[in-house]
This record gives sequence, structure tokens and C-alpha cells, in this order.
Amino acid sequence: MTLPLLAAGATRSAAEVEARGLLERLGLADRADSRFSALSGGEAQRLLLARALAARPALLLVDEPTAQLDAITSAAVNEALHALAGNDSIVVIATHDPGTRDACTDHIDLGLAS
Repeated sequence: MTLPLLAAGATRSAAEVEARGLLERLGLADRADSRFSALSGGEAQRLLLARALAARPALLLVDEPTAQLDAITSAAVNEALHALAGNDSIVVIATHDPGTRDACTDHIDLGLAS
């Protein structure tokens, strides 16, 4: 989890603090020391999202980020994506979830041909 932060030049201690913060935001603080293979599908999905957020990408493409997540966890994921989009990143989300659509978008393309 700290690798993207270390690659960006963070010190080990700073990377660990930031990584723990990301895990906490996505409801994974209690699973921080777990092996990936021990995570549920939803936990693994959130861990991969946290890792992507740690890299602070200029562009993030996300497909169904809240699929198979409960409402509380979905809200945390949506909040993290919205925060990333507010920090000079472009976040493109493909979703069927109206909660994600409403929480994370400022432009909606329905993909309909004219």
C-alpha cells in the first residue's frame, strides 16, 4: 500500500501514515495487516481503490466502484473519489449506482447516440 507513496518521494514514515489514513477513509483500518488473499471481495476492491488514490493520478478510470458494497462503505468510497476529483484529478466513473452518480459527478454522459 505504501509503494505508490514511496515512489512519489515520501519518506517511509510519511507513506505509512498516509496509507493508514487512506485505509481508514475506506473502512479498512482494521484490515491493514491482513494478507490480500484474506480480504473479502469488497475489501479487496476498496484496497485497490486506496492504492490507486495513493498514487494521486491525474486521471483515474473507475468501473462500478461501489458494486457489492453496503451503503455506508459505498458512501466512504464515493467521498474518497469526490475528494480526488476535487484535487486537480479527473475521475471517470462507469456506474449503475445513482448514489455514486450523484455524489461523484459534475458531468454526466449517458452515452446515447444523437
